[in-house]
Amino acid sequence: MIHEQGLVTVSVKVADGKLRVAVSDNGKGIEPEKLREIILSVRNENSSGTSIGIRNVYRRLELNYNNQAGFDIVSKQGQGTTVSFEIPVNLLERKFT
Repeated sequence: MIHEQGLVTVSVKVADGKLRVAVSDNGKGIEPEKLREIILSVRNENSSGTSIGIRNVYRRLELNYNNQAGFDIVSKQGQGTTVSFEIPVNLLERKFT
């Protein structure tokens, strides 16, 4: 049996006035129905169960960046998953000055 090594990639870039952070893996991916459940769970304040960490990140982005942040999860079976977010650079600058 051959074991392929897992790879996690973190990328950060600034473009069009936004800071974009993406975390990707080369894992087995998430089944479409499960991915829909995760996305609904993340956006539902009253949801309980799994995906608590992802939900916390989503909520913090909403609260700290006045709903101007973007958040996305993309997954393909057999190819991996990418979780990304973006925030306006002008709001980022105000947070640290």
